[in-house]
Amino acid sequence: NDPDEGVVGVPVLGTGTSGAIYEESFVQEYFDTIDVLWVIDNSGSMSEEVDRLKDQFDLFIGAFLTLGLDYHIGVVTTDMDNAAQSGKLQGSPTYIDSTTADPVGAFKNRAGVGSGGSGDEKGLEAAQTALSEPLLSGYNDGFLRTGSAVSIVIVSDENDYSSVNAANFSSWLNGLQGDPDLTSLSAIVGDRGLGCTEIDWTSGDTVSAIGGDEYIDVADYTGGFFASICTEDFDVAVTNIAKVSAGMQAEWVLSKTPSDVSRIEVVVGGTDVDYDAVDGWTYDSANNSIEFHGTGLPDAGAVIEVAYPYDESCN
Repeated sequence: NDPDEGVVGVPVLGTGTSGAIYEESFVQEYFDTIDVLWVIDNSGSMSEEVDRLKDQFDLFIGAFLTLGLDYHIGVVTTDMDNAAQSGKLQGSPTYIDSTTADPVGAFKNRAGVGSGGSGDEKGLEAAQTALSEPLLSGYNDGFLRTGSAVSIVIVSDENDYSSVNAANFSSWLNGLQGDPDLTSLSAIVGDRGLGCTEIDWTSGDTVSAIGGDEYIDVADYTGGFFASICTEDFDVAVTNIAKVSAGMQAEWVLSKTPSDVSRIEVVVGGTDVDYDAVDGWTYDSANNSIEFHGTGLPDAGAVIEVAYPYDESCN
């Protein structure tokens, strides 16, 4: 009530932390044009695994047909000793495309590469050879298109024994089309480290694999997808490989760091998704990302919404 100075400023300082909820959303996008190179181990131990792949391939091609993709699909083997293989696309014509009358049957014919191939599996070397000169403009001419997305899919029960290592191969693949977002390698191989074993008690068949560490490393480096070759849900693995091959993501990096992982909420297409390392999502603290697994991988066009608390400080 001072008659001369009725108003006075009082400085106020403070710090606020936590309690804020951050919401962000992503959209599952995909490529329109895709060239997919399957690299199939044709050594003596692969007959059961290849049969399982052929049985489920309709799911892979079905995903492409549903999306209306312009695709090329080719098959090479891991055998770099046989001159008739050594990075050469198998079958005639050398690749399947969106005009092929029976793409599933055509793939099964090409995937039936036998089991008499070299036991010195060189999947990375075979893929690089297939997509490099002189085969690129020679025997494999027309398969790889300028500006298309490129997906390499390895199927093997062994680790890679190529002369090129995972880091160098990844660097080459990322530069293949001039944009690393256009290229990836996915792997259906043995679990990292000790590998895996699965027994089908109905048929009596046993699937056993050595850890495919080199292939898994490349998948990590290039944004591809890893699925255990011993999984019981081989249909889910093939479906997810199709999604990732078409350019869909399994992982999204968050804008802020969650302060309480237990309070993260994930909604896909309006439906809550559970925290589940098998068929849901998990949080990767190293990458500050949400990663989807199994049947939890979002479909094309799906909207992914993530809400989480974060520490926000201000002065």
